[in-house]
Amino acid sequence: MKKNKVSFNIKKIGLFVVVLAALFTFASCSLIADIASTLIHGATDTLYNFIASYFDRSDPDNAIYGSDNELAVGFDDGVMVAFWDDYGDYSYSVRVNKAGQTSSYDVDGESCKLNLEEAGYDYSDDLSLSLYGTNENNQTILLANYSYNGISKKHYLTYTENMPGGWQDLDRYIATRYELFEMFNYIIIFQPDMVVKKENGNTYYCSETTLFLGYDYLSIYPQGTTIEDAYSTEIKSAISAFDDSAGYNYSHNLESNFVECTIYLRFSYQAFPTLVTDTNKKYTQKSNVGLDWETPHYNLSNISRNREFAIDKVQRTVAVETSDQLYFALKRQYKPLCKAGSNAEYIYNYMRDILSRINADITPDWAKIHYIYDYIVDTVLYDYEFVENVITEEKYETDFFLYKCLYMEGVFGFTNEKTFDNNYRVAICDGIAKAVLSMCAIEGIPVVKVSGKSNGVAHAWNKVQIQGSWYLVDATWGNMRKAGSKVETFSHDYLLVADDYNHIEDKWIKYPPAPNSAPYPFDK
Repeated sequence: MKKNKVSFNIKKIGLFVVVLAALFTFASCSLIADIASTLIHGATDTLYNFIASYFDRSDPDNAIYGSDNELAVGFDDGVMVAFWDDYGDYSYSVRVNKAGQTSSYDVDGESCKLNLEEAGYDYSDDLSLSLYGTNENNQTILLANYSYNGISKKHYLTYTENMPGGWQDLDRYIATRYELFEMFNYIIIFQPDMVVKKENGNTYYCSETTLFLGYDYLSIYPQGTTIEDAYSTEIKSAISAFDDSAGYNYSHNLESNFVECTIYLRFSYQAFPTLVTDTNKKYTQKSNVGLDWETPHYNLSNISRNREFAIDKVQRTVAVETSDQLYFALKRQYKPLCKAGSNAEYIYNYMRDILSRINADITPDWAKIHYIYDYIVDTVLYDYEFVENVITEEKYETDFFLYKCLYMEGVFGFTNEKTFDNNYRVAICDGIAKAVLSMCAIEGIPVVKVSGKSNGVAHAWNKVQIQGSWYLVDATWGNMRKAGSKVETFSHDYLLVADDYNHIEDKWIKYPPAPNSAPYPFDK
């Protein structure tokens, strides 16, 4: 099948580095400008300008990663389903039209999914669907419409099979824009079908993934936008919405049918970090503790060895090996099955051990978060040397992404000898926010990792949900240091608080708002 070339040839493009999640929390604005000119150059400037031309204006609701799915048709474990996000206090009905004949199906208000195969439809059918909601006053309103174009048996067999490792909700049939962005996250973190190549004495890890775009991506864009430009911008939007740290070359092709596309990624590293800075020799947390040092409240002395965590009751499991794969699995609410002897296994078991010491089964969620925050803030030193020196060196194609501060290895001091050393608990906010998310997810506490900016500089933090309300948690800012000082000061100022002007969320991702601070006591 003839291909329409929509991006660069992968052998000709330069390294495109994504560091969207806060490498530079304490760096200066001038430093960021220098880094930006190094990382985002030439074609990449054009890329971001092209994206901005569509998204700097008022966006349609479905233009943001994480926005509500009004109604879509996709595949769940290979079974064709209609699905949508909960609209609230409604009972639902779905009207399905096939070849002029309409049938209506009631769906319980607790469920947001209709099994279309059980209803007698097939993946090859062309369908028009309408979602209706009935409220407690017996009023029925139209909530959404959706058109599904039938696919061939070949496409069904090729694209609806789950991704390997145990995923039940990740396949290569992309039913919504959200699924495209989630698949892009998966490809970067798991590097499926990876091939190892050598060029000019350097080793590269190449991944090639072909997807089927089942949603109408053209409708997102202004009238007159070509299919090629809309598709190309969708891929670039997925790149922008990736909210962790990664570096890679990329390219993509769109088939002449405008629905099959191939994404090519080339990495210069695998996410088994080995490098550390000497931050721990130059900076400290606890020496010369002053009056502004608050008291951390966690306690490591007791351990409940038989404690069962919320994650243990999760039925969905997925195989993981790296710490980022572990984080991604927990983020997606899967119970991780860690490869024996892997970084993921050591770090997962270490987090469980810490949680069994600082939290008990009966501990309320707000207190569990309090102790997680206190433990991380008290034990992890911010990697100032990485920010002030490493990121100013031209290491982007070699060892930049092998520094442990970007990962949970840095947060927990995981050494190259597969031990844990408190002297090497050094990380930046990207690694810290991953650790907060992972520990909360093990406890079953709803949590997200937030990417954005603070004072014009890239940053990452978390939000957690307690009794239906969301609160901001910034464990990186729990340790602050005064200008000219090399000593950090412990603070509860960013524990379970409201959104503020110092935390500007990335516009590509829809995060839950945190309008108020939590009414819980954190004695200082």
